[in-house]
Amino acid sequence: TQRYAELKRDRQAEAEADPLWPMAIRCFKYWQAMTGHTRCAWTVERFEMVRPYLKSSQYGVPKVLRAIAGAKHDPWRKPRKNGSTYVHDGWDVIFSKPGTFEEFCNKAPKGWKCPPLND
Repeated sequence: TQRYAELKRDRQAEAEADPLWPMAIRCFKYWQAMTGHTRCAWTVERFEMVRPYLKSSQYGVPKVLRAIAGAKHDPWRKPRKNGSTYVHDGWDVIFSKPGTFEEFCNKAPKGWKCPPLND
């Protein structure tokens, strides 16, 4: 288990050293504000989900923010047996695969403008 702890620390340090780490945190805070998932914690796993989209010349920060806006504007909804509704606007849903990510980009409201990201 000590080796596992060391690997986890190494993975954390490597992620934090990535130049995209601060921007990913800003995107995460934007997602929290948009979706109301304020109790969700920022993790290395969440960074690893969004990193390929931030790094990509095809997507980048504006499309990441657009996908988040699309998830807020028009999330998938699923009724539960208890009568409540599960809203599919989670970080893991948005960044699960390129097709899903692009679908959320397409769901952003008309006239959506990329907001400035402040700390």
